[in-house]
Amino acid sequence: MVVDPRPPATVRVPDLCVVPALSEAVARWPPDEVTLVVEVLSPGTRRTDRVTKFAEYAEAGIANYWLVDLETPVSVSACTLIGEHYELVAEASRPTRIQLADTSVLIGPAALVAPRG
Repeated sequence: MVVDPRPPATVRVPDLCVVPALSEAVARWPPDEVTLVVEVLSPGTRRTDRVTKFAEYAEAGIANYWLVDLETPVSVSACTLIGEHYELVAEASRPTRIQLADTSVLIGPAALVAPRG
């Protein structure tokens, strides 16, 4: 859960949140401690994730915001905060390396919906 204490206080529960390793379990993080937020688009959340959360996370200062679209072809859109706004740094439906902080991350969007077993 990401908590922005500035008025009005905002609480968001992203689908995935990457934060620094902590010595104890924490359920809430201030935005300045969040490295990455990932939202998975669905028919009921598509507009909120692309517009509302996009603006809120940028205003809160979260460095990276990724959107996963499960519609065919499955894709990932990676945005990085530049100044006060997110800029698209990668959009991929095939395996792609995306720079996240000081780490290169290999993303394979199709693997997100591949059958397991």
